[in-house]
Formats: sequence, C-alpha cells, structure tokens
Amino acid sequence: AFVKVGTAGSIGLVAQAVLFYAFSQERDLELTVNGGATHGKWAPSIDYIHNVTHALTELMGKKIETNTINYGFYPRGGAKSVISFKEHETLSPLELTEKGELEKVEIFSTSSQSLKGRNVAERQADAFSKKAKLRVDAKKIINYYQTLNPGSGLTVVGIYSSGSRIGSFVPGERRITAEQVGEMCAKIWERNSHESVAVDEYAADQLIVPMFLTEGKSEISVPIITSHTKTNIDLAQKFIKRKVDIEKKTNCFHITVSN
Repeated sequence: AFVKVGTAGSIGLVAQAVLFYAFSQERDLELTVNGGATHGKWAPSIDYIHNVTHALTELMGKKIETNTINYGFYPRGGAKSVISFKEHETLSPLELTEKGELEKVEIFSTSSQSLKGRNVAERQADAFSKKAKLRVDAKKIINYYQTLNPGSGLTVVGIYSSGSRIGSFVPGERRITAEQVGEMCAKIWERNSHESVAVDEYAADQLIVPMFLTEGKSEISVPIITSHTKTNIDLAQKFIKRKVDIEKKTNCFHITVSN
C-alpha cells in the first residue's frame, strides 16, 4: 500500500491509523509513506513509534518493522518510510500494569545535515543527560540526515524489566536552542519515569485499537486519560463489541478491555 502525505504531516500518525487494519489481518502488509515529517509537533516521532509503540505491539505478537529512507522536518517534510506489518498466527492480550526496574535508556538525537557544524544533535543529547540525572547508563544514537529544510528532534526511550517502554519526545524549533530541547525532553522524561505507570499517555492512545482486536483481557496502567484515548475508545466501540473499564487508582488509571 502507498500513502502520500502533504507538507509536514506526521508519518507516526499514519502508522497509528493503519493499526486497525494491520491487527485485523493475519497476512503481511507493507505500507510506504511518502512525504510528511518524521519529527514534528503534536505527534510522536518515528523513533518513538518504532522503539515504543511497535515494541509494545510485539509483546502482543504483532511484529512491525520501520525502515526510514528519508527524514523530514516541519515545514516542508519530504520524509519516506516503509512500514512492514508481519504476518501473525495468534495475538496475545497485553498485561502491562507494572513497569519494573529501569534497565537501560536510549537517546535518539536526530538533526539535519545542515546543522552538523553546530553539533545540534550532540548538544541535544548532552543537555538531556545533564538535566535528567539518569540512574543507568544511556546509549546515545546521534544521526544527521539530508533534509529539505533544517530541523531536529530528540526522543528518549526507557526500557524496563517488565517489557514496558516509556518514551518522551521534543522536536526542535526556531528560536529554541539545542540545550533547551534537551532540557524540555528531560522534564517530560522525569515526569514519566517517576510515575508508577507502565504505559505513557502517547502509547496509551495507540494501544487501544490493538487491545480491542485481541481476544482475552488486556490491561494497562496510564498516567492520565487523554481526550485522544477517550476518542479512540469511543471509535473502537462503534466497530467492535468489547467491555471497557477505566479504574482510577491512587496515582494512575487502569484501562481494561475484555470480552
């Protein structure tokens, strides 16, 4: 399948939109997304989608691979990604209410080649590490790419012993320094990592449809119930008859989807 995205529309949101079809089909599916942005405002980066969302769907038995050929930033976009949804035999419900111990942290700092002389990607990652005061060693993945216009983004992923992945993402913007991007991302990271939840608010939005399409009881713990999560639940209920419970706990919410 082929999707063309105008200007800097998010490739990550396209990947989320096709989860319904991908989870309802047992066969292989390949989607080429041409145009759009890999890192932009108001949507998860392609690094987040691959290393958080797709890592969590793999726990359910759905393997998804992302091959990004061209990277793109706001406003012109110009990215290209091939997303491969692998064949599955059976899907397992997702039980992710405890995140366990933090095992490692991966820092994906991405920038346009035109900003390499100013060491933007390195500065973003270094500012994050300095501000976040990590308790474990962090692996820094620094990348520069040829893009249609200058841009950058910083994505941080925490990997936990339960299989949980907690992510944070901040895109670079005009009039915001690389150091500020790193510090902003550290604030989001500290908030998410200190929560007792196993799924962050962005992944919660994206996991609703897979939970609906998987037989059995799925349960996740999340920090808040966002308007996006509510909308996804309401939309899924129009197509699939499942029971949904949202329970307020002391410091979080539990979302349960069952038969």
